[in-house]
Amino acid sequence: MEKWVVAAKKADFNLIGRQFHIDPVIARLIRNRDVVGEEKIKEYLLGTIDTIPSPWLMKDMKKAVDILEKKIQQQAKIRIIGDYDIDGVTSTYILLKGLTRIGANVDTYIPDRVADGYGIHEHLIDRAESDKIDTIVTCDNGIAACAEIQMAKEKGMTVIVTDHHEIPYREENGERRVILPPADAILNPKQCDCLYPNKNLCGAVVAFKYITALYERFDIQKKELEDYYELVAIATVGDVMDLQGENRILVKEGLRRLPNTKNKGLQELIRANNLEDSKITAYHIGFVLGPCINASGRLDTAARSLALLNAPTKEEAAKLAGDLTALNQSRKALTEKGKEEAIQLIETTELKNDRVLVVYLPECHESLAGIIAGRLREKYHKPAFVLTRGEKCAKGSGRSIESYSMYDELVKCADLMVQFGGHPMAAGLSLDKENVEKFMQAADRENLMATAVAEVTEDPRLVMFWREKKIVDLSRVFLNSNGAPKYTKVIAKAPAEKEKCCCKNKGLSVKEKFEKIMGELNVASQKGLSDRFDSTIGANTVMMPYGGKTQLTPAQAMVAKIPVRFGETNTCSVMAWGFNPYISEENQFRGAQLAVIESIAKLIAVGGTRHKCWLSFQEYFEKIGTDPEKWGKPFQSLLGALKAQLELGCAAIGGKDSMSGSFEDIHVPPTLISFAVSATKAQNIVSGEFKAANDKVYLLTPEYDENGLPIYESIRKVFDHMESLIAEGKVKAVYTLGSKGIGEALCKMAFGNRIGFAANEKIHHLFKPTYGAFVFEAAGEVDTFAKEIGHTTEEYAIEVNGEKVCLDEIQKVWEATLEPVYPMITKAPAVVIPSYSYECKEHAHAGTKIAQPQVLIPVFPGTNCEYDTARAFERAGAKANIVVIRNKTSEQIKESVALMKDMIAKTQIIAIPGGFSGGDEPEGSAKFITSFFRNPQITEAVMDLLKNKDGLMCGICNGFQALVKLGLVPFGEIITTDDTCPTLTYNLINRHQSGLVRTRIASNKSPWLMHNNVGDIHTIAISHGEGRFVASEELVKKMAENGQIATQYVDLNGNPTQDYRFNPNGSVDAIEGITSPDGRVFGKMGHSERYTGSLYLNVDGNKDQKMFAGAVDYFRD
Repeated sequence: MEKWVVAAKKADFNLIGRQFHIDPVIARLIRNRDVVGEEKIKEYLLGTIDTIPSPWLMKDMKKAVDILEKKIQQQAKIRIIGDYDIDGVTSTYILLKGLTRIGANVDTYIPDRVADGYGIHEHLIDRAESDKIDTIVTCDNGIAACAEIQMAKEKGMTVIVTDHHEIPYREENGERRVILPPADAILNPKQCDCLYPNKNLCGAVVAFKYITALYERFDIQKKELEDYYELVAIATVGDVMDLQGENRILVKEGLRRLPNTKNKGLQELIRANNLEDSKITAYHIGFVLGPCINASGRLDTAARSLALLNAPTKEEAAKLAGDLTALNQSRKALTEKGKEEAIQLIETTELKNDRVLVVYLPECHESLAGIIAGRLREKYHKPAFVLTRGEKCAKGSGRSIESYSMYDELVKCADLMVQFGGHPMAAGLSLDKENVEKFMQAADRENLMATAVAEVTEDPRLVMFWREKKIVDLSRVFLNSNGAPKYTKVIAKAPAEKEKCCCKNKGLSVKEKFEKIMGELNVASQKGLSDRFDSTIGANTVMMPYGGKTQLTPAQAMVAKIPVRFGETNTCSVMAWGFNPYISEENQFRGAQLAVIESIAKLIAVGGTRHKCWLSFQEYFEKIGTDPEKWGKPFQSLLGALKAQLELGCAAIGGKDSMSGSFEDIHVPPTLISFAVSATKAQNIVSGEFKAANDKVYLLTPEYDENGLPIYESIRKVFDHMESLIAEGKVKAVYTLGSKGIGEALCKMAFGNRIGFAANEKIHHLFKPTYGAFVFEAAGEVDTFAKEIGHTTEEYAIEVNGEKVCLDEIQKVWEATLEPVYPMITKAPAVVIPSYSYECKEHAHAGTKIAQPQVLIPVFPGTNCEYDTARAFERAGAKANIVVIRNKTSEQIKESVALMKDMIAKTQIIAIPGGFSGGDEPEGSAKFITSFFRNPQITEAVMDLLKNKDGLMCGICNGFQALVKLGLVPFGEIITTDDTCPTLTYNLINRHQSGLVRTRIASNKSPWLMHNNVGDIHTIAISHGEGRFVASEELVKKMAENGQIATQYVDLNGNPTQDYRFNPNGSVDAIEGITSPDGRVFGKMGHSERYTGSLYLNVDGNKDQKMFAGAVDYFRD
C-alpha cells in the first residue's frame, strides 16, 4: 500500500528551550512550523509591528502608489473588484476604507459566486466601461486574468492588480514560462523578482501593504493603520496562511485589539456569537467569526459581509451580524449533508483506491466544495477535489497536503479547465461539464492500490469491525493501562561480583588472540547479509555499508543525503546504534549508558555531532510478570539511559519496547539498544578505512571510574575534541572502539584498503572495550592530547606487542564465521577472460539536432528507479517524462498502450529503468515489461523510433533484462527469442547482490559511451538477483568483433574476472553491458544513474560513466 506521509522535522529542542527560555515542547512546535535559525525564532517569539518589512520592498509598489496618487488628484473614478471569500471581502474593505481616507473617488464590486464566478470577467469590464470607470484595482484576484485585463487596457482603463495567488505559468521545453497579466502595476510577493521577504501573505495583507505605502505618500499618521490590524488578522487566519514572521505578528496584534475593535460590524458579530466575555483566539476567527463572514459569499452575496464591515450604526450592524450567523448555521447543515454524500460515493466505488480524491457532487452548492474537500482531506489524509454542477460549467475546489502541490498539478492538466488558480495547499477551478470525467481520470495516473484500514477520530476509543460487525469497542484510557492502572515493586539489585577475566586469553599468542576475537559472532563480517539489501536505491548513499577498495571495512554509521526530486543537496542524515549484550546482561545501568555513548561515538566518527543528535531506544526484556527483581532490569536500563542523555545533552524522542522475550526457560538478555540520529553536510563525512601507508595512528581515550562507569566530563571532552579534529580536516580515517577494543578497530580499518599497522610500543588491553574512544589516522603531526600508538604500513599485517600477524589470515577467519549462513564467496573457475577492446574514433550523431532531447521513462509495476533515471537525464540536459503504466484493469492497459504509443512518437530516447517487475515469478524478471513492449502498436512505435528517427534506447538492470528478452540487444530488433538467444538469469550465488563493482569500457562504439575511452574503469552501483549474462561462445565472439560488448566486470587490477567479489553474478566473459549492432540500444546491469556528487565516499573510483551526457550530446553535437 502506498500512502502520503508527513515528514518529521528535527532540531536541538533542549538547546532552543534554554536559549529562549521556553519549554522544549514549544521549541518543537516552532520547528514544525519551519521556523529555523536564531533570528527567525527571535522574530517568531518576540517580533513586533515595528519589525515587519517595509511595503516599498514589494515589486511595483512605487509604480502603484504613483498611479493612484495621480488618479486621486484627477478625481478619476476607481473601482475595487474583490472576491467573495473572507480574504476577498476584508481586502475590499481595507482598500475601500484606505482609498476613501486619502480622498479617492472609489466604489467596489464583489463578484457573485454563481452569477459572476471568481475574479474579473469580460462582463465586469463591460460594466466598468459603461460606468465610466477609469481605474480598476483588484484584490485577492487578477494575477491569472490575462485576457480580461488585456480587454480593460484596450478600452483605455488603468489596471492595478493586488493578489497573493500563485503566478500562472506553463511548461515549455521543460522550463516554466511565467504568464503575467498586462496590468499597469502588479503587487504580488510571489513574483520571482519581488524583493519582499514574506511570500506567504494573504490578499488582505497585500492590500494593507498598499494602503500603508499610500498613507505614507499622503502623510497620513501611521497610528491610523492600527484600525486595520483586526481585519488583517481575520483574513490571515481565515485564508489559512502560515502563522510565521510577519503573519504571526499581525495576527497577534489583531487578536489583541479584536475584543475592543472600533468596527461596529465586528463588535456585533462578536456579540451575535456570544464571545463578548471570551478571550478571542485564532480558533474563534477560523471556526466562528470567519465562517460567518464567508457564509454570505457562499450562500447569498458577499456584499452583505462587506456591508457588515461598513455598517455605520450599531442597529444596522446587529441586524447584519444576526443574518450572517443564521446563514452560517444553514451552511453547516448543507456542508454536513454534502460531506456524507461524498464519503458514501468514495466508500462504495473505486475512488477510495485513488491517490488523489476527485468527487463529483452535481447537486451540492458550489460554495461548499472547498469546505467538503477539506473534510475529505482530513478523513482520508489525501489531496481532495470536490466538483459541483454550475450554471454554465462544472466548478470545484481542492484542499491538499504538504507533499502535494495542488496548483502545480492543475497546471499539468490546464487544457481541461476553463479557469483555475490557487496555492500548493488549496485551489479553485471551473471546467466544461464534459471534462469532469477526464479530470477525475487525470487524478488516477499513478496506478496505485490503497486500502484505508482505520480512521483517526476525536472519540478516544478503539473500534474494530469484522464483516461489518463491531467486534471491539475499547476506550483509550483502558488501553493505556492494559485494562487497569498497575503498580509494582521494583528491586534494583547491584550487579554480581564477577571474577576478573583479563587473563582468560593468557597463553595465547597475539595471532591466536586476533583469530579468536575476529571470529566471534558479534565481531565477524556480516557482509553476506548486508549485500542482500539494496544500499544504493535513491542515489543518496554517501557511505556504503562496507568501504575501501575491497569494500570490507564496515561503516559505523548510515549516511545518506536527504532525497530531493529537483536540484541537489549536500545535507545528510546520519544514524548509528550502540549495544553490548554481555555488559547489559551483567549490569543494566552500565550497559544502557554505554549503549548511548557507543551510538553517539559512531555518529561523531563519521562526521556527525553530539550537539545536534537525537536518540531512539529499542528495548527488549524477558517476561517480567510481578517479579520485583525482573522489573529491576528495565528500571536500571532506563535509569542508565536517562543518566547518559542528561550528561551528553542528547534526548530520546522515540522508541519501541517489548516485555515478551521468553520461551519456556530461554530468555533474551536485558536489551536497550540506542539509535542515534544526526545531520551534517556530505563534505564533513570521514570514513573508517586506512587511506595510505606511513600515516600516523592515534588513540583518543576517555576516562572511566573504578566501577567501569563513564566519567562524563572526560567523555564530553573526547567527543568535542574528535569533532573539532574532523571539522578541521586533520584526520583521514576514524573508528570508534567497539566490543573488542583497539584490536578489532585496527583490523577493520585495515581490511578496506589492505593497509597494515605497526605499533610504536606495547599496547595493553588490546581487546578491552572502551566505549567513546577513537582510533584515527593522520598524515602528520596533530595538535592533540590523543596518544600516538603507531603508523600504517604497506605490508598487509598488524605488528603489535612483539608479533607480526598476517591480515590475510585474520580476514579469512573474520569472513568464515557467517559464511555458511550468509554466503558471499563462490568458487571462481580458473579461466582467463579476454579484455575486449573496440575503439571507435568517429561517433555517429542524430540526423536532426535537438537542444533538449525528450526522454520517455515508462514505470511498470515493480519499477523503483524512475526518479534516479529522470534526474540523471535532467542533469545531462534532457527533458525526462515519466509515464506510469497502469494495469489494474484491462481497460487501463489499453489506455497505457495508447499513451505510450503517443509518447514514443514525441520522444527521442526511451529509458527502461530498474526495479523488480515480475521478479517474484518463475522466469519472471521483466516478464510484464516484455509483454507490454510486444504489443504490436508499441513494437511498431519503438522500431520506428530506432530505424527511422535516429532514436536511442537503454535499459538498466530490470530494463536490461527486458531488452535482452525482447531481442533489442544484441540484435537491434524486437524478435521472438528462443533458447539460442542470450538471456539474463540467476546470480551464481543464488541470491540478491547489492554493492559497488568496477566495470571497464570494452567498446565506445555506442553513442551512450562516446565520452569514454576503451579501458576506462568506473565504479558502478549494482543491485540484482538475476544479472548473470549467458550467451553462446559463437554469439559472444560475434558481438566482440562488432564492438557490441560495451562493458566488463574487472578486478582491482583492471582484469575481467569470474571472481564473485568483482563479477557479482558470474556473467560469461564478465560481460556487464552490451549494445545493439549499431550501438544505439544499450543494456547494462549496473546502475549508472545512481550517482551524483558526494556519493559512495568510502569507496574510491570514477563513478560518473557519462552515459547520459553521451546520449544527450548525440542529438546536440
